[in-house]
Amino acid sequence: MSTPVFSATFLKFARGLVDLTPGYNSSNKEIILTALDNMPREHDRPSILSELRIAIADLASGQYPDQKLVSMLWTTGARVVPRHPTEFFKEALPILDRYIAKGGAPRRWGEEE
Repeated sequence: MSTPVFSATFLKFARGLVDLTPGYNSSNKEIILTALDNMPREHDRPSILSELRIAIADLASGQYPDQKLVSMLWTTGARVVPRHPTEFFKEALPILDRYIAKGGAPRRWGEEE
């Protein structure tokens, strides 16, 4: 069984996984969108988001056991580590696809995805 290798782009995303609610009860969708909004705003943002999509699809594929993904995510500096990361990343794919389709620009305050 192989170990996932995280790209620099994925590491930036993982470090943005944070729950900003007072009771720490944000939905996965909100956690994912917050991380996407906090990705670097570089001129090649569409290619960065496409690279991130490839990494997330790999992690959602089921080829890595959740236990291995949890321990690997802890090493990234992520402040939110899902208990079932495979399902979390499966949920992230359509959210990321919609985000990319909208141009990949960060949301404005109070704006819905």
